[in-house]
Amino acid sequence: MADANGKLSIDILYLGHLGKDKGTYLLIEAAKLMRASGLDFRVHLVGEELTLGELQSLRKSAMESGVEGCITIHPPAYGQDKLDQFKKADIFIYPSYHEGTPIAAIEAMACGLPIVATRVGGLPDLVNDGSNGFLVPPGDANQLAMALSYLIEHKNLRKSMQQTSFRLASERYDIEDHIVNLIQIYKSVLAASPSNSK
Repeated sequence: MADANGKLSIDILYLGHLGKDKGTYLLIEAAKLMRASGLDFRVHLVGEELTLGELQSLRKSAMESGVEGCITIHPPAYGQDKLDQFKKADIFIYPSYHEGTPIAAIEAMACGLPIVATRVGGLPDLVNDGSNGFLVPPGDANQLAMALSYLIEHKNLRKSMQQTSFRLASERYDIEDHIVNLIQIYKSVLAASPSNSK
């Protein structure tokens, strides 16, 4: 996205709970490293605190790291507001320490965003490393900063990964297919329940 002066700035989006387990403090560390390299970017943290006091602590951490100018904390977004956040973003980030299969990452793919995520839980099932994003070890601010920096500096790669993310989301996570699959699962569960075997 371009700023008020017409200068190109990259918008990095995190959407989910905010807190230590979700890697949002790690993202502040990565932002500090990236800013020291002179990169032009903004990080948007969208969500509610995981535990009471996390938002205040995150703001303090950003200030102490000297990156408060490039990190914005937003309230949770739903519906059109959430869609608008995805539309404005250039890169989606998910630096969690442990995770299932986050819906936000699937939504980011469906919006055609390259994803930088940690190699935990179901995230490697969503992110094909080097294809629609990058996977990094959890807790490694240096690797996180390097992956984000590489995407910021390589516009053509971002565009390629955007297309791949959208294609993968369309192939794997079509909502109609999901509904059909859910109906089949529910039917099999009901058929196997004790009340139906009498």
